[in-house]
Amino acid sequence: MCRTCGSPQIEAYCAQCGQRTLEHRFNLKDSFQWIISKIFDLEHGFFHTTWLLLKSPGTVPLDYLKGATVNYTHPFRFMFIWATLSTLVSHWIGAFEIVGEQFAPMEGSDPEAQRAVQEYMFKYLHLVILATVPFMTFWNLLFFRKSRMNFTEHLIINAYGLGASTATGVVFFFMYYLPFAGMWITGASMIIMMIVIGRIYSKSYQQNVYLCMLKYLLIYLLSMVSLMIIAVIVTVAWKLIEASVAG
Repeated sequence: MCRTCGSPQIEAYCAQCGQRTLEHRFNLKDSFQWIISKIFDLEHGFFHTTWLLLKSPGTVPLDYLKGATVNYTHPFRFMFIWATLSTLVSHWIGAFEIVGEQFAPMEGSDPEAQRAVQEYMFKYLHLVILATVPFMTFWNLLFFRKSRMNFTEHLIINAYGLGASTATGVVFFFMYYLPFAGMWITGASMIIMMIVIGRIYSKSYQQNVYLCMLKYLLIYLLSMVSLMIIAVIVTVAWKLIEASVAG
């Protein structure tokens, strides 16, 4: 009998609720094996999804939107894992400290203020990546309105796209250790990421890849502007609330 819904259960999974049959107590060995299988499974795992998005960019989102989901990591989990890994790797190798040492503050700017902004961005990099997704999805609705997809379907495409592009960005973090590292690495990283998402957009929306790359660039810029406007509004509102409470 299923321990979740009470239905008769004779297979490995309950036919009613999907509960897996557990024949023994939880232990570290089984938990570790489950994690490894989910990450390294070449047919269903996390790296399989990543590789397929880079190799055949339209396969994963289109399959997922058609309902063939079992072979791929969930889009939001996929994006969250890569955003988290990106933050962990950047802190581990000190990528942002290296960048800060190599590039002088902008002329006329406050070095301390610029450093404070950089530290905030670096500390909450994964949240910044995740925060851009709903804004990008809103602009996707406008730029790809002929696709007749709804908000959630655009959200799934963006989740896979940003996850795959973040995966390529992680590789570039290590390149800042090169003796000739400079602004070109940042530029190259952005171009590669634009190509990755442009290809995913192209296959998902059935449009020209170069047009999709241009649309992604516009969507990204508009999303960042939208995010900053919302952040300013929230900050000002918070300050006003604090002032009213203190007064």
